[in-house]
Amino acid sequence: MNPDSQRAMTNANTLSMVDYNQNSEVQAFAASKLSELIKKFAAKILVNLPLNETLNICEYGCATGGSSIAPIRAIEELASKRKIIITMNDLPMNDWKTLKTTIEAKFPNIDFKYLAKSMYSPLAKESSIHLGYSCFAQHWLDNGAPTGLPGDALWANQLPMNCLERQSWEIASRDNWRKKLLLRADEIKPGGRLIIHIHSSLNCGNLSEKFAVTLQKAKSRMIALKEISPEQATDLYIPQYCKSPAEIFSPLCTSEMSLLWQMEEAHYQQLPCDELFDQSKIQKQIGFLKGFMDSTLRISLNQIQVKTFWDHVSQLAGNDSTALTSNGMSTFLSLKRLE
Repeated sequence: MNPDSQRAMTNANTLSMVDYNQNSEVQAFAASKLSELIKKFAAKILVNLPLNETLNICEYGCATGGSSIAPIRAIEELASKRKIIITMNDLPMNDWKTLKTTIEAKFPNIDFKYLAKSMYSPLAKESSIHLGYSCFAQHWLDNGAPTGLPGDALWANQLPMNCLERQSWEIASRDNWRKKLLLRADEIKPGGRLIIHIHSSLNCGNLSEKFAVTLQKAKSRMIALKEISPEQATDLYIPQYCKSPAEIFSPLCTSEMSLLWQMEEAHYQQLPCDELFDQSKIQKQIGFLKGFMDSTLRISLNQIQVKTFWDHVSQLAGNDSTALTSNGMSTFLSLKRLE
């Protein structure tokens, strides 16, 4: 397996498991916001669904279930005694044991199925799904990154707009988004919904999270101190691309997508994490970051280098309670499958 494919499989689905679930208040908050949309539009689906028809749901990129609980609870409350089948989808290397432990005991009346495949592949029979949703999944790239990243960038969003490497990542992300919309259009019934939270960038294309700046400085330190080789520096990146509002909404406005999807509701906002959660505990914030980054770092760096990276992060954060905050931009949208 080449490094990019390994990185894609390792990261988009092995999000360090229990630590990630325990530390991700940000994920839980986004899931609660997504659940409001799910509840609103699932109600519209159920109005026209015969009482004896099973409600078929699919979650794309479920990871270990931390972001799944609120959406599933919203669906269960609406469906009442109706039979529900929910397919939990993620890549084969996902921590499926933690996922099952997280959700099955909480929802004993729901029939869960597990599908270990990329969400950028066919996942269900034609017109078989009433409602599909995902939370914090769409920014992960399929098949790894198209290129390494120059300089001290960890995310392509940290590069200038005219940088060729950034443009390659932008194209890959755009192609992923189009592919997902087309695949889900085939699987979701006419009148069904696709409800998505997309971790996004600012409208200028840059990241709003302060932790991204601090982590970039840590990589820069390692390069300056020759603690990593030039080859390792190029390969040291996170295979995520955070789309701007234009990159999310422009494809939905094409004639191709307008025949398939109606955009019913959309929200673009910064998650007010500093107001809602105590983000001043540096080690807890590092624990959250390790949860989705360590598996990537280990592909490019050895164990000592990974520790050195986090030591730099800790030193750079110092006593600055804002250095690792997670006030990311988010896009929430509900799409209706047209007849």
